[in-house]
Amino acid sequence: ALSLILLGAEPGLSSTEIIARVGVPTLVVPNDILLLAVIAPMSLSLFFVKSSWPTKTLLLFSLTGSLWAIILLQSRSAFLTMLLGVTVLLALERPRVTWKIALSIVVVGLLVDATHDFHLLGKFAHICDPRLKLWVAAWELFLEKPWFGHGLHTFRDLYQSRIDLAALPACALVDTRIAPWPHNLFLELLSSQGLIGALAFVALLVWSAAMVAAGWRTAGKEKRALYSGVIGAMAGMFVACMIEVSLLRLWVVIMLFLLISFSVLMEKFNQD
Repeated sequence: ALSLILLGAEPGLSSTEIIARVGVPTLVVPNDILLLAVIAPMSLSLFFVKSSWPTKTLLLFSLTGSLWAIILLQSRSAFLTMLLGVTVLLALERPRVTWKIALSIVVVGLLVDATHDFHLLGKFAHICDPRLKLWVAAWELFLEKPWFGHGLHTFRDLYQSRIDLAALPACALVDTRIAPWPHNLFLELLSSQGLIGALAFVALLVWSAAMVAAGWRTAGKEKRALYSGVIGAMAGMFVACMIEVSLLRLWVVIMLFLLISFSVLMEKFNQD
């Protein structure tokens, strides 16, 4: 998928047109490139364990290609997710060089974005985001049925009538496209499954994060690097959950439960 994006990104094509041209089922919308952003810390963590230089070189090329693809698809969410996830990994493994590498990611991002007329940077200039109306609508839906919500995947059919219930800036209402999800997983769960469903989901995430944190504190040097990669991926996934992803996206479900599974498997791995 990464190779297809890099090869298919001809000048003048929009991010949506690139996705359509690539034709990978996992990538339905440009922000699905978040998948590469989330796994970036886990890939980079392999650089800190005993492995050959060809393997490490391949990892660096893969990460650079992922960053390039994120910028080609102009995904703010993926760029922020990758930056935070990698920064968390480095803060745990190489605190002295964290800011240097994080700054390098930003600089490389700007250089690549410069070849595309700073389209990605231009997106960060818009403080007023259409997501605001979706978040407000999801919150209104939650307040209507706070305990069990309106039911799975009902947001698309219900949210438009709730937008009028709150005073929103005109710039937040510009986007007239139908949104199947509120671009915030926690608000999605609150509006569709209420407090009962949302708290159960959050409890599962907190439990898995606590297990990984406990394993990181007791692991040896190489195993700790792998733990750091998972912690970085979890941090990135949290950001993605706050600003974009939905359980409607199959890769999101798989990645969430993969990270939760890692918390159990790595605990067994650490005991051996």
